[in-house]
Amino acid sequence: MPDLLPLVIELRSTLAKMEQILGTVDEAIVWTNHTGRILWCNATFDRLLGRPRIQNLGSPLVNRLPLLEEDLASPCQLHPARQALETGDKGKGFYGFRQRDRLLVLEISWSCFQDQDLEEADSRSAILVIRDITVQRRAELALRESEQRYATLAQAAPVGIFRTNNLGDCLYVNERWCEISGLTADEAVGPGWANGIHPDDHELVAAELYAAAQANRPFGLEYRFINAAGQITWVYGQSVAERDDAGSIVGYIGTLTDISDRKRAEAKLQLANEELMLATRLKDEFLANMSHELRTPLNAILGMTEGLQEEVFGIVNDKQLNALHAVEKSATHLLSLINDILDVAKIESGQVILEYSKVSVQQLCSSSLSFVKQQAFKKNIQLHTEVAPHLDTISVDEVRIRQVLINLLTNAVKFTPEGGTVNLTVSLLPQENTSPTYLHIAVTDTGIGISPENRAKLFKPFAQIDGALNRKHSGTGLGLALVKQIVELHGGKVGLTSELGVGSCFTIDLPYAPRIHLSNQAGSLPLDRESTPPLANAPTFDQPPLVLLAEDNPDNVATISSYLEAKGYRILLANNGWEAIDLSISQQPDVILMDIQMPDLDGLEAMGQIRQQSSLQDTPIIALTALAMKGDQERCLAAGADYYLSKPVKLKQLDNLLKEILADRRPAS
Repeated sequence: MPDLLPLVIELRSTLAKMEQILGTVDEAIVWTNHTGRILWCNATFDRLLGRPRIQNLGSPLVNRLPLLEEDLASPCQLHPARQALETGDKGKGFYGFRQRDRLLVLEISWSCFQDQDLEEADSRSAILVIRDITVQRRAELALRESEQRYATLAQAAPVGIFRTNNLGDCLYVNERWCEISGLTADEAVGPGWANGIHPDDHELVAAELYAAAQANRPFGLEYRFINAAGQITWVYGQSVAERDDAGSIVGYIGTLTDISDRKRAEAKLQLANEELMLATRLKDEFLANMSHELRTPLNAILGMTEGLQEEVFGIVNDKQLNALHAVEKSATHLLSLINDILDVAKIESGQVILEYSKVSVQQLCSSSLSFVKQQAFKKNIQLHTEVAPHLDTISVDEVRIRQVLINLLTNAVKFTPEGGTVNLTVSLLPQENTSPTYLHIAVTDTGIGISPENRAKLFKPFAQIDGALNRKHSGTGLGLALVKQIVELHGGKVGLTSELGVGSCFTIDLPYAPRIHLSNQAGSLPLDRESTPPLANAPTFDQPPLVLLAEDNPDNVATISSYLEAKGYRILLANNGWEAIDLSISQQPDVILMDIQMPDLDGLEAMGQIRQQSSLQDTPIIALTALAMKGDQERCLAAGADYYLSKPVKLKQLDNLLKEILADRRPAS
């Protein structure tokens, strides 16, 4: 009989190694007999139970490993070991197990082993493989809860939410997305979501998606969806890439926002802006037309008056001269009202550009007071001036600020009863910390005063406190509106204190620190001159200079031509642009006086065609026009004019300008 000891030793060694190996695996392994008692288990099973091997072997498995159902709430009704022994089948299930103070989730696989050498009752045994999946199950549970929470939030979100794969095929949309797009969730799945995009926006969306992917940036775009009924919905779609742990794009997640209301509001706003622009343009055209229509007859009135006063048309007696002074005064007043209306319109439309220069504060006040001295003298009103002695110059638009002071002083004299007082005081406001220094100008009167409820009306255009037909004081109600607007354009502010029956004090505060501003220069040419000094030695000519007057208004033709003829000029008359062109070519005048608004062909086009003639390229052209709105001067220069005079034109000014021009062109022989 062979010696079996070596075999036994080898077998024991092999079994020990196998048990050692099986003890290192993560799964617990247990073997029971037909009664469910533990025949063998590995070390992982011992660690799972927290008991030594000697206590486990021979013990009933159901006692050592009591299980709960998968929901972890109730005891297991049929233990996996018992199920394996009774049915003889294989199986797998999930169970709970309380390990001291912890609740574990176990995945248990079982099978039945049949020993053919034993009797039927003793032949079956069960083998169970137990894996602890607590961490995995918790992660799955957390993921499931997260997905459920995400789904709940997505369904409740006020915006559309969608997910796609990395190819752009739709994986998920919420209900709001369907409401916005007009597609069902089934219709949106895969590439179907793109079917709802407006056909005109398909290429736009595709291009933005491609650009966003290439630049590795979020997608964001406004575009349109259109449903089966043809209803269009404006949306703002945006999305970002979802990436895996390696950083590769696995899909996109984004939102869809309905912006139809905003788009409708924008459309309404755009329409309102267009209507406002149209209204502004119509207003500007109306003002320009009214300016022309009002200035044209005033040009004839003031021109005729000036000619009569100079006795160009014959000798005038003293009585007639007084009447002419009255006509001139009324016409000049009417012109000032027209200018006030145009100034308000220009300032409100942002068409005024201030021309800053340094001006003496003392001189500014003196020149403004000179305008009201005669009016104050007639009412026996005392004018007092107090200007701080240390004041030097201030950088302002001199013409505009003088206009402000004259308005305030004129109103003070107008609304002060006879024998009253008007004070003009100028000082510097105390400087606080780093705040700028302001020049403080106050005009105080002992007039009728203004009630609190009427003060708000003062600085509004066309609003007057006494607006009745029988009001005592004339005016348009534009003066103080201009004061406020001009001062604020300078960065200053206007103030008022007043008491009924006692008087009023209007104040203006202007920045006093030196400021550097460029004047609005249209060129080096003399433009819209208020006065042209007479030449000391007027030029002499072989024959009287030939002046072409292009003008369609008969009264202006008669006024200007009569005056210039009396001054020794020869006059050519053209009633429209075509005649002006023909006469310019055929007669070669020394100077052309061009009106702008004429029938058939306007002055701008006529000047352009005249300048195309080589023989007329250097002929001086004076734009003599009632157009006095923003840009009119520049338009005339661009069309070919050398000079610009707005009507009504002072005829002596025109005469002096002609002499100045001709002195350079035709020196005495």
